[in-house]
Amino acid sequence: RKKGHEPGDTLALIVPFLIAHGITSKDILEVSENATINEGAKYLVDMLKEMNWKVVVISTSYEQHALNIADKIGIKEVYCTGLPIESLKEEINKKSMKMILKAEEILLSADSVEKDIEKIDEVFTEIKRKFSSIFRKVKVIGGNRKFEVIKEISAKTGIKLYDFAVVGDSITDVAMLGGIKKMGGVSIAFNANRYALSNAEFAVASYTLYPLLYLFHTFDLKGIDYLRENFIPPEDYKSFMREKWRYWRIDRIDIHNLHDVLEVHMKIREEVRKSAGKLG
Repeated sequence: RKKGHEPGDTLALIVPFLIAHGITSKDILEVSENATINEGAKYLVDMLKEMNWKVVVISTSYEQHALNIADKIGIKEVYCTGLPIESLKEEINKKSMKMILKAEEILLSADSVEKDIEKIDEVFTEIKRKFSSIFRKVKVIGGNRKFEVIKEISAKTGIKLYDFAVVGDSITDVAMLGGIKKMGGVSIAFNANRYALSNAEFAVASYTLYPLLYLFHTFDLKGIDYLRENFIPPEDYKSFMREKWRYWRIDRIDIHNLHDVLEVHMKIREEVRKSAGKLG
């Protein structure tokens, strides 16, 4: 990993390409409107609010998408990647536009990331150098920056880090999951890839978000030590939600079960997220 580069920073690197193709905030919002929201998301948020939880979104996604989805599930406090794409267009002239399109040709001609990593790196290094003003204005909320947001919320509200519960699924969530796990809070990998699973304490594989409520509720009532010994819901709890939960699996992750848990998560991840499930 390059010095200063955080997981998710690709979202800043591709901004010149979005501008070159005339992408607008309206276009991004239209794509967002077609996004499928996981079943149980709104219910989970509503239940957490009833339990007096402070619920926030910390997302690497562009603001046009993150704010839209958060609004649909009833979350008002959102930390995400700002993208003032209309004003950023002023940073690119006709000469720069030709350079971007040429760079795109080179990238599309690559056989694979593995084979052509040096060529790809050279292209993005030059793009970043040429359009440094854009990268200064697009602060991607990913990697360590997500955990920094958590610490800022903690300082602002007085909520201790060990009282946080976080959910993530990818490489952009590694620092947040690992940081809260280390501090004694609840870190949950949901339909996650290997990066998130390797840094979380609990893992939930499910077609819906309903099983997450059990972990939150138990943590809220009885604390992390009890949850570690009782992470599988009792029969009365499962029967209460059986119809809505459908397939689900909850694990406490360790070096002995990580491989098996990962296999299940990747299967569910790809089914739920379709092609997006293959992304980092």
